Amino acid sequence: MGRRDEALFILKRVRGTANERAAIFEMREIETIVELEKESEDHITYFDMLLGTGNENLHIARRVQLVVWLQILQSWTGIAGVTMYAPSGPARGGLDHADNQGPRGIAATSMVYLDTFIFGATWLTVPWLYPAEIFPLKVRVKGNTWGVVGWSLGNGHVF
Repeated sequence: MGRRDEALFILKRVRGTANERAAIFEMREIETIVELEKESEDHITYFDMLLGTGNENLHIARRVQLVVWLQILQSWTGIAGVTMYAPSGPARGGLDHADNQGPRGIAATSMVYLDTFIFGATWLTVPWLYPAEIFPLKVRVKGNTWGVVGWSLGNGHVF
């Protein structure tokens, strides 16, 4: 394991100086998990992950389906359309450049910001962070890749 001292330093900073024992304990847990992952290291391909072949006792295919569909559903909320077409929205709403600072322009701009804020606080975080939590360490990067595939499929369908 490379960079162990740096990892322990960060854990101590996160836990606080009064709780150094907790940081050391957590570091040992992380090292144990990494060693277990190395022992059970199988060569799992993207194809294996999608179809559930190989090491199916981990239910990786179910996880792949979950992250793909989370991203597709996220795309279908309409946020891509809002963020891509919002700059041209006021012109389509009857606002010209002279009236751009009027109440309608301020209201339209506020609604775009509000929609983006609510989306970012709710839907945005789940499909992008969840894959990193549900996949085993040995396929975590590939699991996140499946999430990006879902995002691409969802946005491809929207546009």
